[in-house]
Amino acid sequence: MTSVLNVDTIADKAGTGPVALTKQNAAKAFVVQNGTGTPSAFGSLNLSSITDNGTGNYTHNWTNNFANVNYGYIGSGHASGVSWLYSIYTGDPDNNNRLTSSTNIQTANTSASPIDADITQYVAHGDLA
Repeated sequence: MTSVLNVDTIADKAGTGPVALTKQNAAKAFVVQNGTGTPSAFGSLNLSSITDNGTGNYTHNWTNNFANVNYGYIGSGHASGVSWLYSIYTGDPDNNNRLTSSTNIQTANTSASPIDADITQYVAHGDLA
């Protein structure tokens, strides 16, 4: 016999917050977006909106804030017909462009010049607030 579970929200035992993951780690946010024209997400988790700040510069605004700015991230970008890879970074090593509510990301070619990548992918791991 098959079972189906349909729910809108799964809350913790007290009914006051989300269920915590135990004995496992999972991405708390990811974005796969087009980086040309008006940016939009092809797929996402925990993303409320994308702000286009200029060439190769985007802000990902989170639906649920991170607990602090010390979350880990990794990302990449790609443009069709181009033989080099794009890097993705959050600006500076002091986390000035990474907030608990959003992350500013920038894509650049191998010459470190800002460029809009056709596809930008980004994953973030850390504790949510």
